[in-house]
Amino acid sequence: MNIAIDLRSLQNGAVSGVENYILSLLEHMLPMDRENRYTLFYNAFRGHHVHNLQFMNSTLVAKHVPNKVLNVSLKLFDYPKFENFFGDFDCLFLPNWNQYSVGPKTKVVMTVHDLSPFVLPEYYSIKGRIWHTFLNVKKLLKRADLILAVSDYTKYDIVR
Repeated sequence: MNIAIDLRSLQNGAVSGVENYILSLLEHMLPMDRENRYTLFYNAFRGHHVHNLQFMNSTLVAKHVPNKVLNVSLKLFDYPKFENFFGDFDCLFLPNWNQYSVGPKTKVVMTVHDLSPFVLPEYYSIKGRIWHTFLNVKKLLKRADLILAVSDYTKYDIVR
């Protein structure tokens, strides 16, 4: 199976729980997996790049479209389909919610770390609230074939 992993969350420049989760997952899962091939992808017009991730069973793919343009295109036009943009794959793994577009046959696996942007939006900046509204997380989760929750509380809130 060809699995694509979205590394765009690593480009924020900060190291938080999400970034540690992604790096630990890659470091431990990819070397053990002898059956699947991985496409690790990110998009950076300028700024942070992800060059130091190399595994025997993976390919690193970078695109250079401004992320604001890419996100608006994904949101408004459901374009580009990631299978065409980053390379052919059977399953997309999103270790953090983000805009994406895939064909109907592609499986989607998404990790949800917490739902605080929706439970306690007052603790987020205006920019953060606009971003979470723009994402339309309910729609992203509805399309997912499998949702991974990092805690029982998050799992409970997703099910509700």
